[in-house]
Amino acid sequence: MKKILIATAWPYVNGKIHLGHVTGCLLPADIFARYNRLIGNDVKFVSGSDMHGTPTAVLAQKEGKTPIEVANHFHKLAQETIRMYNISFDLYTSTATDNHKELVWEIFNRLKETGGIIEKETEQTYCEKEEKFLPDRYVEGVCPKCGFTGARGDQCDSCGSLLDPTDLINPKCKTCGETPKRKLTKHMFLDLEKLSPALSKYVDSKKNIWKTNVFNSTESWISQGLIPRAITRDMDYGIPVPLEGYEKKVIYVWMEALLGYLSAPKELGEEVYKKYWYDKTSEIYIFIGKDNIPFHTVILPGLLLGLNDDKINLPTNIVSNEFLNLNNDKFSKSRNNFIEADYIVSKYGTDIARAYLILIMPEYSDSNFTWENFEENINGSLIDNLGNMVNRTLVFLKNISKKNPNITESTFNNLSISKDIEKMINETYFNISEYLDGSAGNNLKKDDDDSKTKKISFSLAFKEIFILSKEANKYFDTKKPWKDDAPNQTIYDMIQIIFNIAIMLSIFLPETKDRIFSLLGCESKTINGFEFQELKEIHIPDNIEVLFKKIDIDENIDI
Repeated sequence: MKKILIATAWPYVNGKIHLGHVTGCLLPADIFARYNRLIGNDVKFVSGSDMHGTPTAVLAQKEGKTPIEVANHFHKLAQETIRMYNISFDLYTSTATDNHKELVWEIFNRLKETGGIIEKETEQTYCEKEEKFLPDRYVEGVCPKCGFTGARGDQCDSCGSLLDPTDLINPKCKTCGETPKRKLTKHMFLDLEKLSPALSKYVDSKKNIWKTNVFNSTESWISQGLIPRAITRDMDYGIPVPLEGYEKKVIYVWMEALLGYLSAPKELGEEVYKKYWYDKTSEIYIFIGKDNIPFHTVILPGLLLGLNDDKINLPTNIVSNEFLNLNNDKFSKSRNNFIEADYIVSKYGTDIARAYLILIMPEYSDSNFTWENFEENINGSLIDNLGNMVNRTLVFLKNISKKNPNITESTFNNLSISKDIEKMINETYFNISEYLDGSAGNNLKKDDDDSKTKKISFSLAFKEIFILSKEANKYFDTKKPWKDDAPNQTIYDMIQIIFNIAIMLSIFLPETKDRIFSLLGCESKTINGFEFQELKEIHIPDNIEVLFKKIDIDENIDI
């Protein structure tokens, strides 16, 4: 049994959770957590809302509200979206808790003691009209590296470079539009230059573990040379700096939000915190979007390495997907090119939404959401293939039991599954496990034949279920049980396929698993691991409802 901590990136609470966050972070992490629980690992799955992000403060100022009012509003909406998508967190918290603040202060003070953070006087952007220093997100300008005109003071969304407001060309105050001046101020910095050798060693050790996009992005960032990075800022919203002379400053959100990966398990209990962050046999997986890679592969381990504490763990893996686009363009609220994550669930149901987003999960390249493709995938894979196979089997069982009084539930008591069907089911379990074992690991996995490689993939693992369902439909057609005077074995085999598909679906579409179990009359059945299990008690259903209804995108798509 492994001890595994799984976490997802903490979303800003300046808007609803979007589809990109669901398919990029939440769904793969949830699948990974459900799978590891099922195979018997000791799993804790955590995340929370980043309450102190500058985007929240910017929105609050625009709406005439306090930042915490805005943060609390969107935190509640985030919790609701997470519930709608059946994301199986053990804890979804926020950075506004006393527990989080106290841990951040503890880490800050320990870093100060070890010399991991240092004080420096530096020039910062200062708006004379607003009479205040401008946090990074309050400054926009031209990226000095790629020329993108909408770069923020912390990061360029076009090339992914991490920036400082003073790096920008032609910077402007986002509030008033004036060109800010530069003014000296003191801040505390994470000494990344000092930590560079240890960070390089850590990154090198992940070459065959991180996905290629994560490793290459990190290596490129380190190769440019690491310099100290500010961990305090001139702002009145956030966690106060526990340092004399810093009363008007707060701890930089990128530092304290990253420490949520420690404070969340600590909120579950000191023993939980120590089990995952101080037990060297534990593994830690963090699922993020590709725009956050350097913060998690350099800054987070930098904070931990700066503690000079050999006992504390470093993340086992940082798992990053690519971007999900909408109609071949980036999701953008400002350009009205977006779909809110809760819309699809409210219109089509949780598992319809989960299924499509898993099928198009952008694991190795950007993927594209279109309503036409949504209809095609759901009607094809989920309904015509899987749904049809389940429905035709159970309808046939119900009808033939009415026509032939000799076929009852006890008819199947002494049967065993056909060996070739058991083999087919076992192969599907094996293939799914191959795609998921270490799925937060290297993007390629060696096959027995060294000339072949297999991608580690949540999406491909999910598609294995549809391959099995398709083969089951073929088996049913080949056997033609409607022409057989004694179709008991065929029925029994099909029920076993359906039952085991439900077990497989429990990690992808948990509601559908429950519905299939209900149709099979085995609602209270306990799943014993992610492996072949034979359902001996065959139930003849009375009322059979289709698992899914056909999708017609031309009907009432309100976007």
